[in-house]
Amino acid sequence: MRRTLIFAILATVAGLAANKAYAKSADSQVLVAGQEINYSLSLGPIKAGQAKLVTTRTTWKGEPAYRIELLAMTGKAVSKIFSMNDTLRSTVLPDLTPKAFWKHSQEADYESVENVSFEDGIVRLEKLRKGTLKTNTVKCSEPVYDMVSLVMVARSLDFSKLKQGQRFEFKVASGLSVSTEYLEYQGRERLKAAGKQNDCLKFALIEPKMEKGKLKETELMVIYILPDSTHLPVGIDFNLKFGTAKARLL
Repeated sequence: MRRTLIFAILATVAGLAANKAYAKSADSQVLVAGQEINYSLSLGPIKAGQAKLVTTRTTWKGEPAYRIELLAMTGKAVSKIFSMNDTLRSTVLPDLTPKAFWKHSQEADYESVENVSFEDGIVRLEKLRKGTLKTNTVKCSEPVYDMVSLVMVARSLDFSKLKQGQRFEFKVASGLSVSTEYLEYQGRERLKAAGKQNDCLKFALIEPKMEKGKLKETELMVIYILPDSTHLPVGIDFNLKFGTAKARLL
């Protein structure tokens, strides 16, 4: 029994290691300068505001790069009850290698600013909260991603090679730490967006944590992507501190 368990653990680890590399699709260009994708935003069942995903050209230390911004904001009426004003900004190279991440999060009475850069195996993290700046430095030989860059990674996958339940392992920066998270392909699902039902590929960003000796997995984000050549993200769900925000293509 013990031997079987050891082999099972080794097989699981080997499977995860094999999935660290992901196959990119040759027929989809997801980094399109000037592209702006607009969404309606809801908090639970309530229509709350708007969100948009914007891609622009920039540079990173003299190299060509792209800036991807995800902005989400509640409207005036909803803001009287619950306000949300989030900006997530990711800087990546043309091959989607992440270089920097900046986040301003304002949800109800919670507000923070995060700043992350990754260079030469060193991750520098800053978090400003209530006037107090905290910093941390982490050594990591792998690229360190964020939620926005992982939306683009999901779009860039070779959909023809995906298997339901398949996971890809990434290092992800959040707050003042770097953790291991998984982008999991969960199969096809129909989603209403842009006034119609869409056949989508569903991906979830999963964070594993040990709690009281048990492994708990939390879905931080769910992405719904069209299977055509645009690989357009028609829906994105975010697990917030105060519930779930859902963005749907207008």
